[in-house]
Amino acid sequence: MGHLTYYTLEDWNCGTPQEWYHASEQANKACVAQDPEFATSWYNLADVQDAKGNTEEANRYWNASLKLDPNSQWVEFARRLLAMGR
Repeated sequence: MGHLTYYTLEDWNCGTPQEWYHASEQANKACVAQDPEFATSWYNLADVQDAKGNTEEANRYWNASLKLDPNSQWVEFARRLLAMGR
């Protein structure tokens, strides 16, 4: 597989928050389409959904990320958010 690029909200630090969310969501969905097992993009999608107030969808994405990479650098943060019901 070729080089895979992923983006976080900070990578799109221009425009309105809605523009950041849209850009990050589209970029990370493209990464997931290229490699559905890339846990970091699932995590980033969860961040976007959480920021938009879509808790249920964010939880689904965080759980997908944790399932794919239970040793991720983000695992403890995601587990805490899920435990808080976010």
